[in-house]
Amino acid sequence: MEPGEAVLFDIIEKIYAAAADPDQWQAAVDAFCGQYPDGRGTMLHHDLRLGRGNFPITSASWERTWVDAYNDYYAAVNPWLRNLKKRPVGLATPAEFMLGRAEFLKTEFYADYMRPQSLLSGVGVTIHQDNDRFIAVSVIYPERTARNEPANVALLQRLAPHFRRALQVNHRLASTNITGAASEAALDCLAIGFIMVDAVGRVVFQNKAATEILAGNDGVGLDRTGAVIIHATAENAWLRQAVAQANLVLDGVGGRAGPALKLGRPSGKPPYSILVTPLRPGDGAPGSAGCRAAILISDADHSRLPPATALVGLFGVTNAEARLLRLLVAGYSITHASKALGISPFTARTQVKNMFVKMNCARQSDLIRAVIDHPAWLLAARRRG
Repeated sequence: MEPGEAVLFDIIEKIYAAAADPDQWQAAVDAFCGQYPDGRGTMLHHDLRLGRGNFPITSASWERTWVDAYNDYYAAVNPWLRNLKKRPVGLATPAEFMLGRAEFLKTEFYADYMRPQSLLSGVGVTIHQDNDRFIAVSVIYPERTARNEPANVALLQRLAPHFRRALQVNHRLASTNITGAASEAALDCLAIGFIMVDAVGRVVFQNKAATEILAGNDGVGLDRTGAVIIHATAENAWLRQAVAQANLVLDGVGGRAGPALKLGRPSGKPPYSILVTPLRPGDGAPGSAGCRAAILISDADHSRLPPATALVGLFGVTNAEARLLRLLVAGYSITHASKALGISPFTARTQVKNMFVKMNCARQSDLIRAVIDHPAWLLAARRRG
């Protein structure tokens, strides 16, 4: 179960649509869940201190009676969630990471909730933690789907950073009481570019991530008037149309904002994902009078990864291997990473094999997990958050 790049991008597009419009989370969860045969996806909330939780958003594959049963009773006896603090934020894991299969089969939750629905296991990832309160994305599924555990986990791990960033945008835009410099500081914490523009696309505000992206001029930048511009003609026409559509939505004569754009980059780095959404009064930073739209740019290359020198010290790899490992954690393929580093794919694969031995890993996904599960990474992520 490894979706093609077009399918994966469609899911990511829906996730970032939900970043700007929380009503779109349903479509994002449906798209994600659709990659797991007979799976039932959810974005769940759980409070460990209170021992309660619920399924606020569920995929269309659920029967409503089972969702209600979970919210009314079974959230309190879900044995997987008792170990939520065991799982680092952002790390996708199989259900058995939370509780071994043999122990799980002895529980009331399995006997009375999972088994009647012919469900056995699942995968999940925590995308937000506030002390004892957690928000997670998960999908549970029957035995035949559980047999494909490595691919099940790998897909969710690829989507996890996008789920986290989208939820961060939700939280920032919902904070209507943030004012002045505090608002700009909050938006600067986002790992994605956030740009407020007027009716013709001129920049009124941009956060730090957006400043870096625009200054890089790698497929997208600013024109002489200060408007955001995409250098490819067809894609720039899309951007102009998307801003115009945002104006129509605000004026009450248009529907929803359009889909996201996958923008290739002249540098050969992973493509940007660009979304344009209407910006209603009260959204975003102060001093935004006249703003009509927000442009969100997701850039895997600006993921604020630890420096290569840190990876050398932590894992005993060479400087060259550390530079490659850093890009793999950022989401680069072997092909893209080798091009970015100016080495051949053969050399990159050789370096990966060397790191397998040094880091006691068997797969590329294991290398990535070893980095993001390391205490130094988690501490750095906590500081960034």
